[in-house]
Amino acid sequence: MRKAQAEDLSYSNWLNKICFQSTHELTGINESDTYTSFIVEEKTIKRGKIHIEPLGKQSWICGFAVEPEHQGKGIGAEALRTAISMELEQGQEIYLEVALVNEHAMNLYLNCGFQIIETQNYYELTR
Repeated sequence: MRKAQAEDLSYSNWLNKICFQSTHELTGINESDTYTSFIVEEKTIKRGKIHIEPLGKQSWICGFAVEPEHQGKGIGAEALRTAISMELEQGQEIYLEVALVNEHAMNLYLNCGFQIIETQNYYELTR
């Protein structure tokens, strides 16, 4: 896992589209002080991404995605454990958000020691 760079922008947008069905395109990577983006690699080949957003003593993991054809192979679990270790070394409490309908991700998070503490529904304004 490495810190994302400007040349990773199109890859990150592509992952958002295929993993989250997002139509919103990011315009920059790591240009904000609010979060840091990382690229998940397997033998130097891009396989996913993860964002970590520190808020005081809490670190929030969000935007975590692994290419669908590489899910279930341990790549995401290894990246998540790396992110957890990095944040624990900084003395941070670690939280994440996930759509409850994403059963594969829920199992990964529960297997890595996360517990459900709160659920939230999301709504979209349709016209």
